[in-house]
Amino acid sequence: MSFGELEAWEIAETLADFHEESFGGKIKGRYQITRKLMKELTGRKFLRQDFLDQITEHLYDLNLTLIDLAGDTFIVIPTKILEGYRKLTTGMVKSFIEKGHMEDDDNGTRKEV
Repeated sequence: MSFGELEAWEIAETLADFHEESFGGKIKGRYQITRKLMKELTGRKFLRQDFLDQITEHLYDLNLTLIDLAGDTFIVIPTKILEGYRKLTTGMVKSFIEKGHMEDDDNGTRKEV
C-alpha cells in the first residue's frame, strides 16, 4: 500500500483529511495511527525524527498536533484541545519541591523522596 516517499506537507494534509473523515463511530475528530501504518503512508522504512518534526510543523499550520506516544502509536488531535489544558504555575512546582517531595541525587537529577 506504499505510494513512494511523500513530502512532509503531503503527509500532513493526508492526516488532516483523515481527521475530517467519518470512521470509528465518529463523524470526525482525533484519532490514532500506528507506527507501521505511518511508515506505509509515508513510504518510508524508517520514521526519522526530523521528518516527523516537519509533519508536526505542517499539521500545526492546519490547527492539528501530532503526538508520538514513543511506542507504536501516534495521535492526531486538534491543537486547540491541547491549548485548553490547565497549566501548572511556577509557584505550584516550587511549593512541591520546597515541601521535600523532590531532591537532587548525586548526578543532579530530580528524584522523589
